[in-house]
Amino acid sequence: MMQLPSFKEPIQVALIGSSGGIGEALLKLLLSSQDVSGIDTFSRSTHKFEAISHSAYRHFQCNITEPSELESLCHDLKGTRYHCLINTTGLLHTDAIKPEKTLKSLELDALEQVFKVNTFAPALVIKHFFPLMVTSQKAVMSFLSARVGSISDNRLGGWYAYRSSKSALNMLIKCASIEVQRQRKNLSIIGLHPGTVDTNLSKPFQSGAKKLFSPEESAHYLLKVIENLAPEDSGNVLDWQGKIIEP
Repeated sequence: MMQLPSFKEPIQVALIGSSGGIGEALLKLLLSSQDVSGIDTFSRSTHKFEAISHSAYRHFQCNITEPSELESLCHDLKGTRYHCLINTTGLLHTDAIKPEKTLKSLELDALEQVFKVNTFAPALVIKHFFPLMVTSQKAVMSFLSARVGSISDNRLGGWYAYRSSKSALNMLIKCASIEVQRQRKNLSIIGLHPGTVDTNLSKPFQSGAKKLFSPEESAHYLLKVIENLAPEDSGNVLDWQGKIIEP
């Protein structure tokens, strides 16, 4: 059974992007944990969650890339307080969008869509969920990032939209962590690199992976990183082993 002992008492969790591979795996682990008193999930769809029966579980339909929907949702949740928020949303490719290999491949519409999901929406999640985080205990806001968002680690180039949107996300996390630390010393805001996971997002690009995780393995490692967070980790991007990824 998955445990999160560093929170010291049962926690309330917000899981955003719960319909993806990693999100679903996280949900299963959290629902089985004796340390989770309640879990709220958020996604654009509802059909995957209608069969879940659990006294501590609620699902909310919301498209976080729509600012008005996100603001309205958080207004309705103003009486809720979360110890842990995990945002698993991300966009690398669709039928119409492919990671760019050359400058000739850059298209404004694709750039805007990737940034909307990977950068702009998480920024607004921080803004609107920040008032919903607990104030008197440890609290964590975490966002899936990627090692390819590291500028210092970029040796291959390409993937312009995805790399730069994750780099921008990492900067947003750093900026927000500095601001909230002035008000709430107990709140950490971090990025999480889950490794290469066997999901639809990575499926076309798995052949070059040194290690391929199942969603369940990745979810377990990510929760362990959250469990072992120290206050000084706030603002960093940590990989699945808890090691800092340099900007």
